[in-house]
Amino acid sequence: MNTLPSFDAKMNSFIKGNKSAKGYSGPDEQMMAHWMRQYGGLDESVIQDARNRRDEVKREIRELEAAHEQQDQPLQ
Repeated sequence: MNTLPSFDAKMNSFIKGNKSAKGYSGPDEQMMAHWMRQYGGLDESVIQDARNRRDEVKREIRELEAAHEQQDQPLQ
């Protein structure tokens, strides 16, 4: 069994401080921004919009998961 992919995924979920950008971000978010900048030729305002939308989607997913978990709980 290869544990390297799961270790890599876990490491990429850790948030990190960034001196060039306000606040914190994860390596996966930093990589997304790098690719958008380097290979997509997008400017910082578009990249920030993408980051904001990504945060919205993550929040929506958490809300859906929480609602689904509540539905699975037996009534007491």
